[in-house]
Amino acid sequence: MLVTEIPGRTRFEAGECLPMHRHADAYAAVIVEGSYDEFGFDGRYVCQAGDVVLHPRVHAHGNAFPQGRARVVNIPLPGMLADAHGLKVFNAPDVQSLLALAADNPVKAGHALIEEGAGRPPLAPPSWLTGFTLRLLAGASVAASARQAGCSPEHASRTCRSWFGLSPLALRREARMRAAIAALRDGAKISEAAQIGEFSDQPHLTRVLRHQTGLTPAGFRGH
Repeated sequence: MLVTEIPGRTRFEAGECLPMHRHADAYAAVIVEGSYDEFGFDGRYVCQAGDVVLHPRVHAHGNAFPQGRARVVNIPLPGMLADAHGLKVFNAPDVQSLLALAADNPVKAGHALIEEGAGRPPLAPPSWLTGFTLRLLAGASVAASARQAGCSPEHASRTCRSWFGLSPLALRREARMRAAIAALRDGAKISEAAQIGEFSDQPHLTRVLRHQTGLTPAGFRGH
């Protein structure tokens, strides 16, 4: 998965779609104009002008712009604090004051955003999809999870990819990666993190993290 740097200011046209990607650093996306959909492991959000989306480090997400143009200003966030809070979407009471603070003191603006209250929940997926993903993340196969959801594996896989931007197996891999990364950041040994994330062994975890984030497990320790 592509790991990219964070541009300071971006414009998007109607019909654009950014496939799943990661940014190495934590940041807040402030929607100044228009709207877009953000999707990923955390679910789907409709983000509109005045909203702020806080992203932790190496967060995987995609963006779609079905309604029209959108303009976004990105503000850097303190990485460890952003990681502790995870993805958060909320409406900023005064976007212009926020942008003025970010232009004058981006560090202060980043800390102020982290301290905002709880974000809103994602859009509710179809109830069967919720059950499907819960069973999948608990370790059931795609076929068994789909069967219990009352649909075919093909339909479940298509809907999962459409909603989250991830195939069922990629969704499960993301969950396991997050568990392993959290363990590494808490000081676990690499072998312990591999076990916590349900990877077959330490080399397996290393391969997946390097491919998905550009970092080795050691890169997440104290990171």
